[in-house]
Amino acid sequence: MKQKESEKYLSKLMEIRTGMGIDAGIGSNKGKKFENGPTPDIADEAVETYAKDIRMNLGEQEWQKFKLIEEAIDNIKNGCYGLCAECENPIPPARLEIIPFAKFCVNCLSKMENNSGSARTDTLQ
Repeated sequence: MKQKESEKYLSKLMEIRTGMGIDAGIGSNKGKKFENGPTPDIADEAVETYAKDIRMNLGEQEWQKFKLIEEAIDNIKNGCYGLCAECENPIPPARLEIIPFAKFCVNCLSKMENNSGSARTDTLQ
């Protein structure tokens, strides 16, 4: 994906996140539990507490949306934004225009829905 397109999607994602009432002070690598024991320092602990506060203030679906937005922002930074997490093919731009935090292409999402035996009730991905 070209840098100009990535910047456009980054702007959309930031706008959605701001609309959720969440500032840019937390990234997806912040606020995660540390796997190797206690939190390394007080700043990291504060970020983790902030993430917990956000989660308590959002409903479950909004929390899932927030996590998808953060993951999409990370993917833009890592240069892999717009690729399906299942088949790794590009997600069509028309889909990303509607759901800029989409994680799967329509084909893979349909297959997952069919394999689950019932239609998904949330369409965030």
